[in-house]
This record gives sequence, C-alpha cells and structure tokens, in this order.
Amino acid sequence: MSDGLLLGHSGFRPYARPSGRWRRPLLDATPEEQRRLAWAGIAAGVALAALGVLAHLTLLVVAGAAVASALTALLAPEVILAIFLIVGGVRAAPWLASVPANLVVVTWAGTVLAIVVHGLRPGRGVPRIPALMFLPILLMLIVLASDMWAVEPTAGLTKALKFEFLTMTALFAPLILIRTRSALRHVAWTFVGFGLLIALTTVTTTNAGEPLAAAGGNEIQAGLYPALGAIVLFAYLLPVARGGRKLIALVPLAILIPALVGAGSRGALVSSLVAAAYLAGRAFMRSRHKSLVALLLVALVAAAVTAGPKLAGGAASRYRQSLLTTNPAAVLGDRRSLMGEGVSIAVRHPLVGVGVGGYASARFLYEPELYPHNIIVELSSEEGFTAAGIFVLFVLCAWRARGRAPGGVRGHEATLAGALILLTVAEAMVSFDINGNRLMWFALGLAVALAGLRPEGGPDVVPQAPGPG
Repeated sequence: MSDGLLLGHSGFRPYARPSGRWRRPLLDATPEEQRRLAWAGIAAGVALAALGVLAHLTLLVVAGAAVASALTALLAPEVILAIFLIVGGVRAAPWLASVPANLVVVTWAGTVLAIVVHGLRPGRGVPRIPALMFLPILLMLIVLASDMWAVEPTAGLTKALKFEFLTMTALFAPLILIRTRSALRHVAWTFVGFGLLIALTTVTTTNAGEPLAAAGGNEIQAGLYPALGAIVLFAYLLPVARGGRKLIALVPLAILIPALVGAGSRGALVSSLVAAAYLAGRAFMRSRHKSLVALLLVALVAAAVTAGPKLAGGAASRYRQSLLTTNPAAVLGDRRSLMGEGVSIAVRHPLVGVGVGGYASARFLYEPELYPHNIIVELSSEEGFTAAGIFVLFVLCAWRARGRAPGGVRGHEATLAGALILLTVAEAMVSFDINGNRLMWFALGLAVALAGLRPEGGPDVVPQAPGPG
C-alpha cells in the first residue's frame, strides 16, 4: 500500500513520510503533538514520583521527578517556572520528607535550564531587555554591594546571592518563557492546582485565631496560595473560558475560598480583597450593562458579609479583633514593633542602610528569620532610601507596562497582571522578606513580559515597555 493511500485513509497519520523516511515521533512531531507527548511524560513522571513517596523508595522519587522536570523544562517550560515559584510552600510537607534534595533549588535549576533551552530554539532567541528592567538590575547591584558594609558579611552574602539568582529568576523568566497565551494559561492552571493542593491538605492547629495551617507550613501559606488560585480563576481563567469550561473553572472556587477565609491569615485575606476590588472595578468598567453588574456586585458583597463568619469559623474572632478596628496595634500586632525598628534603622542610616541582612543583625545576634515584614521598610533599613525608591518606581512602571499587553489595559492578560501585582505587593507589605516574595517579583516581571505576548504560532514580539520616566 502506498504512502498516499495511508495518508488518505480515515485521516490516519502514518509514521512513514511520503519520502519513505520513517517519522521520528518526537523530533518530527508538530508543536501540538509535542505538547501532548510532554504532558503524558510529565504525568508519568509525577505518578512514578508519587509511587516512590508512598513506597518510601527514594530512587523512584528521584527518577520520576527527574523525568517530569526534564520534559517540563524542554517542552512545557512555563510550568516548571510556576512550580519553582510555589514549591517552597510544600517542601516541608510530610509526604515530601523523603525527597533527598532542596526542591526550591531543583526547580530553580530546571527553570534556568528551561530559559536556556527556550532561548536557543530557532526563531525564538532571547528578547531585548526592556528599558525599565534596568531598575531591578540596579537594585540587584545595590543589594550585592551593600554586603561590603553589612554587620554579618557571610550571612548577608547568602541573602544577597539568593536575591541575585533565585529571586531575580522569578522576575526575568517571564520575558523568555511566557510568550504565548497558552503558556500563560499553563502557569495560571498550575497556580490553581497548587492552591487546591494546599487547601485540601491543610492541618488543624491549636491556635484558635489561626485554625488552619499548610502541611509543613503556616497559616499565611494556607491562606495565600488558595487566594492566588482564586484570583487567577476570577481574573483570567473564567473570563477566557468558553461554554461548559466556565462551569468547570468554577468548581475549584468552592474549595479555594473557604480555605482562604478559614486560615486566619489577615494579610492573605486583605490582599485578596484588594485584588478582588480591582477585578470588580474592571468587570464594571468593561460591561455594557453596568446596572446589572452593579446589582450583581452588591449581591456578592451581601453574600460575602452573610456567609463570611461561617466560612471563617474559628478565625472569625481574629478578623473582628484585628481588622474591624482603628487601633494600629491591634491591626499589626507584633509586626508593628518589627516595622518600627526597621524605620528607626532606616532613619539612622538613610543613604546606604546597614547592609544586606543587617536588620536581622541589628542586635548583633544574627537571626535570619527576623525581618520587618514590609519590603519597603526592609530595603530602606538595609540598602537605604534610594533602593526603596527604585523598588517603588519599578512597581509603578510595571503597573503601567501591563497596558502594552494584547488588548491593551482592558484586556484579560493586563487584568490578570494587575490583580497579581495588587495581591502580591499588598502581601509584601505585611509578610515575608525580599526573597520570600518571589511571587511578587514574578507578577512584576509578567506585567513587563506581556508586551511580547504573541498569538499562538505567530512570530515573537520584542517586549517594549515604558522606561523609568
């Protein structure tokens, strides 16, 4: 039978080409076929790793993770970027105790590999760095240089190197790895999946005000990651879904929202409300039937007020005492003194701060877990007001840059970037340090990278974002 007959038989695609050369399943596959092969291989690798965890066989865990990571880096690089951003939330979980490696470092290495492979692909290349990205580059140089006058140079250098390599990878990776809408959807669904994982595996604590904690983590992670999944669904996945897929996308919200509210994390709740208010405003402005949307929003607010205390459970009293009050001490709690000490340090050392890691060494007893819980105060105290000003300027420029996404500032991609910036920057004002807020750096990088987003299968577009001015 000839190749021509094979080609015309019921749409069957043979593994022999008309030239007589046998088709190589991976190398000769179309991009869509490569995607399907990649997802199948990734699923197999994850299943193998899961089997190794259940059987306590380290070799299976390593083999499965290696297969999944390699295929992800080569054929679905944006997914490993998303995993790198969020894996820190589960690396201490009991079911990962047998993994003989630091998952953050492993997924970071996979992300770097993905960047290299993706950048070397024909027709892709590394895009030109937008002008405003020189602001974080300048900030990187200041952080690294500040180790020269740090109180604890060794500890400061460790923090600086984490910032230079791990954290800044989260900022720059979107420029190379997120160039299509499908890549952005893969990242978004990964966030949703991780939020569901956290929500379904939370554990009950003995603290009545913070009744839920992430397995191997705390109440902040138990609230923040479900919040991330819910915001991504509302901002992007639901609006772009069609037909019955919208109903499917609604299902995770029934798990994510109760986990967010019930965790007792005030920062995660307030950050989510800030992002949700932005999304509500965008929905109102975009709609042609503003009266109907306004009524719907009022109904949603009324439902939230009515059902909120029930969803919060044991955390309801904590929210009432610390959020529904005008007393700053009640709102900030212990963080008020931490922030106050950071402000005091910044005022005494306004130009260059006390050096990277200097806040944790303020009492000449290095405590790496000690930080101001406010990224602006942290930068001001350790690198000076100039570094803090550069950060604020970059946030403003990234917010403006998202308007260069396809569809402009009212497009779904720009809306997603705006919601993520608000969620993560608001969280950075009350939680984590400059390295713990990698999701925030990713959101800022994504806002800039959206200028280079292209149609599926189309040519790359060099990201053009407004400069610092």
